[in-house]
Amino acid sequence: MWSWIDEPAGTIRARAFAPAMNIPEDEATGSAVTQLTAQLTRDLLVVQGAGSHLHTTWHPPTHATVGGRVLPAEPRTITI
Repeated sequence: MWSWIDEPAGTIRARAFAPAMNIPEDEATGSAVTQLTAQLTRDLLVVQGAGSHLHTTWHPPTHATVGGRVLPAEPRTITI
């Protein structure tokens, strides 16, 4: 899931849930944000999880890279 924090600046808030892989929430999903970057065809700052900041760069026509800063998070339970 994702939503714009600041669309002109390219800042997004995202969360990734993968219960089928026994991962209630992934705190920093680089593979997902590179795909989002490719779909939106622009550089992004993605704030994810409890404080991870992922910076992506769009490399047309088909590539994106990711880097950033991530923080470990304590386990938690989420009921949906």
